[in-house]
Amino acid sequence: MALVDAAEASRQAGLLAESRAAFTEAAAVAAEEEDGQALALAALGVGGIWVYEQRDFLQRAALEALWRRARMSVPEGSLIAARLDVRTAAEAVYEGGPVAAVERAVEIVIAFGDDAASAEALSLLHHVQLGPSRARSRLGMAEEIVRLAASADNPLLGLMGLCWRTVDLFLVGDPHAEQSHQELRERSEAAGCEAIAFVADVVTATCLARRGRLADAEVTAASALERGKAAGDPDAPAYFGAMLAALRWWQGRAAEIIDLVRAASASPRLGPNDHVYVAADAVLYSDGGGKRAAARVPIHGRDRIASFFEGLARAGNLPPPEAVHRIRLGGLPGIVVVDQNGAIDTIMTADIRDGRIATIYAVRNPDKLAHVSLSAFRKEGGTH
Repeated sequence: MALVDAAEASRQAGLLAESRAAFTEAAAVAAEEEDGQALALAALGVGGIWVYEQRDFLQRAALEALWRRARMSVPEGSLIAARLDVRTAAEAVYEGGPVAAVERAVEIVIAFGDDAASAEALSLLHHVQLGPSRARSRLGMAEEIVRLAASADNPLLGLMGLCWRTVDLFLVGDPHAEQSHQELRERSEAAGCEAIAFVADVVTATCLARRGRLADAEVTAASALERGKAAGDPDAPAYFGAMLAALRWWQGRAAEIIDLVRAASASPRLGPNDHVYVAADAVLYSDGGGKRAAARVPIHGRDRIASFFEGLARAGNLPPPEAVHRIRLGGLPGIVVVDQNGAIDTIMTADIRDGRIATIYAVRNPDKLAHVSLSAFRKEGGTH
């Protein structure tokens, strides 16, 4: 158990790569010594603090084999078995598994009355419920994680709960989001927890970008990237790439980032259901004339179209309903999106075959749209 305790110390410090390696070593020793409890604890530790930290195909296969072996090494109905069940159910969600299975597994853990285990389980559940439909319910869950972690005197779980709370407050537009973010920054720095401090830095960069301080946002994002890489967070390059792509888009320099985005969209570091970079690839390789991002080539196929719009939604780049007007253009149904001044921002049409969207065409080049107005479509009876 000494190796497990040493690995846990690295995890509490937010050193994800270091702790994964230490837990992997502890698991190998525990398996050799046939110590089922130590094997299970090490197997849980190898999974990390987030869901789906290890994404390479070979890594996943080895990790799943470890979890199966650990699960068989502990008594059925035990708390450690229930914790393993939560972890494996949560990981399965990233490969298309049901969230309901995680919810059931979490209920079993909570029934044991162990505060630390309950906080851990709820954090994993929170991670797989990041869609907009659960925005309000997640906030209560995050605050419960903080309370349970405080009761268990577990600093890492407390910081994770505070991290989830901060994210949730931003996503629902709560005025206390900045306050929670500041607390997260201060507490993660004071605790020396690099993994959580990295997330706080990413949020800082995002806030700077939202205020229009694009140069400061880029500097902060670059610093966050180095911190995240040092901590071993697999999402560090993806977060930086997404920020850089957004900044270049806003700066009218999208062409500079196309190759980076295209390479990122094919990276094994992305999860199988992570469509953000696929969408960015479609948007940035564009007919924006170097001035505005848009899809230069048609987006073909149901899956790519769905990925494209899912990526836009995750990035918060869908227009408000009042800015969207339905049209017909060249015999095809479509939409016109106008900006806050009423000028046309985007014209998009869809080729529908057998009742399904087969191809999306979009134009956002301001040079091509300069002489087009929404009223022109209205005069032709083409908007509604």
